[in-house]
Amino acid sequence: MPAHNHRHTSIERVVQGLLSGVSTEWSFFGSYEDFVTRFPNGGHQTERAHSGSFRLKGTGFVIWFLENNEYAALEVTREHPVISKREWKPFSSFRKIAPGLIGTAQSLRETENSDLGNNINRLATGYSLGSMLVAHNLTGSVASQIFTNSVVIDELQRLALTSYEGAKCHSGFLFFRAPHQYFDQIEAAGFRVERFEDEIFLEPGFFQSTISHRYVDGRNSFYIIDNNRKLHGIATVRDPGKYSLYSRALFEHVEGIAETNIGRMYCAFVGRNADVVIYAKGKALYRWDKLAWRTIDLDIILKLLSDETSLSIKEIKSLQSALLVCSDLRYGTLVLVLSGKERPNYIGKIDNSAVSSHILKVNENRSISDIVANGSAFGILTSDGLTTLSPQGRLVSSGDILDLSVKHEIRYDGGGRTQAAQVASYHGLALKVSEDGPLSIYKDGRLIAHFEI
Repeated sequence: MPAHNHRHTSIERVVQGLLSGVSTEWSFFGSYEDFVTRFPNGGHQTERAHSGSFRLKGTGFVIWFLENNEYAALEVTREHPVISKREWKPFSSFRKIAPGLIGTAQSLRETENSDLGNNINRLATGYSLGSMLVAHNLTGSVASQIFTNSVVIDELQRLALTSYEGAKCHSGFLFFRAPHQYFDQIEAAGFRVERFEDEIFLEPGFFQSTISHRYVDGRNSFYIIDNNRKLHGIATVRDPGKYSLYSRALFEHVEGIAETNIGRMYCAFVGRNADVVIYAKGKALYRWDKLAWRTIDLDIILKLLSDETSLSIKEIKSLQSALLVCSDLRYGTLVLVLSGKERPNYIGKIDNSAVSSHILKVNENRSISDIVANGSAFGILTSDGLTTLSPQGRLVSSGDILDLSVKHEIRYDGGGRTQAAQVASYHGLALKVSEDGPLSIYKDGRLIAHFEI
C-alpha cells in the first residue's frame, strides 16, 4: 500500500537509504488487534502502551507508530542476502524515537498553517530520523547518552560540508565510556595519547577554529571523548605508515582498540568524499553521504563471497579490502572470480602497450592477497576492462574487453560495465564497483546483491 502522507514517504526513504536492496510496504490499521492479526509475531508485552515500536518478521522487520488513531506499519524485507542483525539493530530503538516523532508531527499540524507544519515535519523527519537511529544504536542500553552522540554526528556533518583554502575539511573522534580508565590500553593498541590538562567540552561550532581540524585530521589522529562530551585528549596512530589504504578500508588502524576489553567504543570521522563514517565495536559500519545514512555490514559481503566462491578467507578479505578502496576513492572496477577453468570470450585488451603487457606478466598468477600486500591491486583493478581471478584467487588476466554479443537467456541492461558484469557472471561471480561507490554482485547473468558502500 502506498504511503498516506509525505512524512510516511520520508520515513520510507530513510529506511531504503539505510538498508541496501530492501523492499518496503506500508499497511494501515484501525485498531491494535487488526495490527497484531497482520503481524502476529515478535511483539513485546508492553508494546501496546507505546506510540510506536519495532518487531522482527520473517526475512525482515516492521516499524510502526500510532498516529490519529491509526496504526501505520512499514514492513521491510530483503530475500538475499537476508537482513542481518547488525543491519536491523538500529531500528530496534524506534520505540524510543517514535513519541518525539509523532508528538512533533501532531503539534506542527495544529499550527494555523497546517501545510507549513506538514512540510516542516516532512523535512525534519527526512533529515533527522537516520541520525537519531544511528545515535541511539551507538549508546547501547544507555539511552540517556544520545545527546553526546548527536553532537558528535552533527559537528562532523557540518565539517564534512566545509572547505578551507580549497581543501575539504576532516577530523574525527574516538568515543569511550570512561576513557581515562583506558589510556594504557589505548597506547598499547598503537596510539600516542596527548592528555588535555584543562577541561574542554565538545560544543556546537567546535570546528570553527582551523587548527581544531588541521591538527586532528581523523585519519591518524582523533579527539578522545566521553559520555558527557568531555574531551580528554588526542590519540594519534604511532606508526601510520604501517597501515595501507587496504588495511585502513577494514579499519585495522583502530581495530586494535576495539579488540581490547574497554567496553563501548566507536570511531567517527569525516571521510574522503565529504561523508561521515562511524566504525563501532561489534556493530555495522555507518556512513552519512549526500545527506543520507547508510548501514553496511561488512560481514555480509564476506559471507556472500565465502558462499559463492572457492576463495580462502585470506583471499576473500584481501579482495574485499581492494573493492572497498576502489569504492572509497570513487574508481570503477569489474572483477570476475572464476568458478572453473572456462573463461568468458574476450575480443581484445583495453591497453596493448608494452608497459601494460609487462605489468600483467609480472603479476600473473599472483594471489589477490599478494597483490594487495604489495600495493598494486588498486592500479590493476581500476585500469579498465575485466580483471579475472582463478577459483583460488590468483590473477589470470586483466584489462580484457568482453564479447557482449554472446547470447544468453537473460536480457542485458544498463551501461557497458553492467552488461560486462552480466556476461562475465556466467563463468563465476562478478563484482562491479561503480564510479560513485556502490558494489553490485552478479551470478548467472543476474544481480544477486547490491551494496551502497
